[in-house]
Amino acid sequence: MMVLLPPDEQRDGKILSESEAVARLGVVARALRVHLAGAATLRCADGVRTVGFVFDRDGKQILRMPKITPDFLIGFSDSIASTGSAAQFPVADTPFGRLGMLVGEDILYGTHVRATFFAGAEILLNPAIEVSNDALDTR
Repeated sequence: MMVLLPPDEQRDGKILSESEAVARLGVVARALRVHLAGAATLRCADGVRTVGFVFDRDGKQILRMPKITPDFLIGFSDSIASTGSAAQFPVADTPFGRLGMLVGEDILYGTHVRATFFAGAEILLNPAIEVSNDALDTR
């Protein structure tokens, strides 16, 4: 079984370090004996960024995919965007197939989608928050 979590919403200002999040998520995946996937805003070695992840049933992280584009859909955040950097498109072999991941609105970029499939992905995960225009209306 695979559980795909929605991205976290860091509203209280408490952002976990990547190493702490990886340790905690690995324990959950191992305890529940599930593949666990999602994305979170984390303190990484190079600063705060949104990172996608997949853990196997043994709690081992088998995929890490940093978000490439800024957070357009849910509002700009104080996190790193990698639009000017070379991107890697990792894939992970699982019992469900070869997984790739694009976080949030990265999936809206056809070049990113193609690069993920050219890297060998058979399934493309997209932990994202969908925001409709109605949700933005604050009247």
